[in-house]
Order: sequence, then structure tokens, then C-alpha cells
Amino acid sequence: MTTYGLLVFDDAEELDFVGPWEVFTTSAALRGEAAADRAVLIAEHAATVRCAKGLRILPDYTLTDHPPLDVLLVPGGRGTRREVSNPVIIDWIRQTAGAVAWTTSVCTGALLLHEAGPARGRRVATHYSFEDALEARGEVTVVRDARYVVDGNLVTSQGVSAGIDMALWLVGRLHGREHARAVRRHIQYDPAPPYLADEPLSEPARTDPVALISLREVRAEDLPALFEIQQDQSGQQMAAFTSPGDSDREHYLTKWAGLLADRSVTTKVILAGAEVIGSVASFLMDGDTEVTYWIRRDYWGRGVATAALAGLLREVMVRPLYGRVAADNIGSMRVLERNGFVRVGEEHSFAPARQATITEFIFRLDHGAARAGSGPAG
Repeated sequence: MTTYGLLVFDDAEELDFVGPWEVFTTSAALRGEAAADRAVLIAEHAATVRCAKGLRILPDYTLTDHPPLDVLLVPGGRGTRREVSNPVIIDWIRQTAGAVAWTTSVCTGALLLHEAGPARGRRVATHYSFEDALEARGEVTVVRDARYVVDGNLVTSQGVSAGIDMALWLVGRLHGREHARAVRRHIQYDPAPPYLADEPLSEPARTDPVALISLREVRAEDLPALFEIQQDQSGQQMAAFTSPGDSDREHYLTKWAGLLADRSVTTKVILAGAEVIGSVASFLMDGDTEVTYWIRRDYWGRGVATAALAGLLREVMVRPLYGRVAADNIGSMRVLERNGFVRVGEEHSFAPARQATITEFIFRLDHGAARAGSGPAG
């Protein structure tokens, strides 16, 4: 049984809690009556709450009579600027966060978590327009380039719609990735902003490839481009541990057909606009889940691999995760480290691409989600 408690107050931003509410209640419905999951709205008083855009709601419980909670969610909105000075709300958040398994916030809800204590000394996300103000309060690291951030049992997201992403991650963490995918399908959440292509790019987006990349499931029509990317001799030398048969087109396509049908493998194509520039994946190897990626050489050293791996790690919830890197592949080591991996060992193995036995470093990610990084790494 999982009980989700969503705090509401006057001038809370509607989608900050309605989006996660839809995820949590859909999760409960799919898990069935036997699971007895439920979501409840909690307010300081039993009276009607008027939200930021005018939506009026009736809370299920007050701060003093709600059932025990497993998950606390604190929304944002302009009401947070008032509630941050409300000792009743702040004390309740502080006490409740100490009792629940997971504490979460959306948008400027991070302000209330900071005031109450749970966000102090932690890595958090908030609305882009509030990042500087939150950071100025001190004792917090604001992550500016991730839709949501996991730091221990604290999960915070950027503004408004980002709360849906955070909630989907959380139900996946609680009840499994396949369940989270079923929830996502049920609510038909597959964002494709209709006007994105019509908007002029900002100057950073024109020059920064990370601002342009996106991930989606690999399709059969992507395979010829991925095959060509993996024929690059410099890439093979850096990867070192390649499959000898991958230089044969038919072998490569047959192998990928098997990967796409394998439910234990998560594969994503990396797109720059509509152009295929690489892939990133997780797979099982001798009982451990490992990550791998290929990036087209003209995109090396521009932050693409770091950002693509961060995107994969927001979906792949298995921990620990492993990454293996040739000891002289400094760029890939930095990609793993920027996403929270730590070097834990090394092996000496024969590398087909180099026709020699080389040292391979082993990296491991034990906890949390990726830091969506950028910068001069691969």
C-alpha cells in the first residue's frame, strides 16, 4: 500500500500537483484494489482552496487529520512566497518529511522544502525563473539542467509539467519500470510540443548541440545511420571492446533486430534535430546492468554524450549500474563521472578493435538519478 499526500494551498500552481495526481492515481488504478494505493489532498484548513489560475478544490484532509503518508509532494506557485513565512505549514512539512519514505516537490515547492529543512545541503531542481533566488538562500545546490533531481529520498523537479516526469520516475522506483511505462501509456504522456519547431532558437541553442539533442526509442529505420557511425575507425579505437561482426552490415542489422526485441535492453537513438548522431543503451552482462553509447565523431567533446547518458539514466532505474572504459579513454571516463559513476576496479582483457590486451576501468553508479551535465566532455 502506498499513500501519496499532496499539499495544497491558495495560489498553488495547478499542474504542479494535478500532473503528479494523475500519475499517482493512475498507478493506483493499474495496481488494483488489492494494492490499496491512494492519493490524498491535504491543506491547512478544510475550506476550499483557490489555486493560482482560479481552479477551486476541496482538500481531503487537513494537516492534523490525514492518514500516514509514504510520499509527500509539495507544489509550487506564487502561493509559496506567502507560505514560506507560515510556521504552521513549514513545521508540518518538516515533521512529515521526517516520517515519509519519499519527499518531493515541483517548481517553487523547493522553496518550502528549503525553509523546512529537507532541501538544505541537497541537490534540487526548481522553476528556471527561481533558480538564482533559491541558490541565493544558501545551503543548497540548484541543478539547472535536469527536469528532476534525485538526492537520496528527496526528489525535486523543475516547473509545472516537469512534475509529471518526476512522478513517473517515482512510481517506477516504487513499483517497477514496466509499471511506470504502463502508467505513461495509460495517460498517453509522450511530449511532442507542437510549436517547438516554429520557434526561433535562442543564441545558446544555435551554438550548443546539447540544447538541440533529444532521445527516443531506436527504430528500424535508424539502423543504417547507426551502422555508419560505428564504422568510424577512431570511434572503434576508443571503444576498444567492439564486436568483430559489427563491420558486416547484415550481421549488424540482425544483431540490432535481436536487441530491439530484448526487453532487458533499453536503447535510445540520439537526435540532433531530426538527424541521428548516435545511440545510448543499457543491457545485461553476466547479471549486471551496464551502459554504453556511440556518438558520431563530429559531436565528440561537446557535451552530447554526457547529456544523452543523463537522459537514459532518468529512465533506467536499476542500481547499481556499471560502465566500462578503456584506461586511455579519458573522455568517456569524464562522461561517466559527470553522471555520478565512481571508479571501482579494473580488468585486463583482449580488445578486438586494438588486437591487444589492455586495461579496462570499471565504473559504478549506486544511487540516485543522473546529473544532466554539459560541457567539454564527450
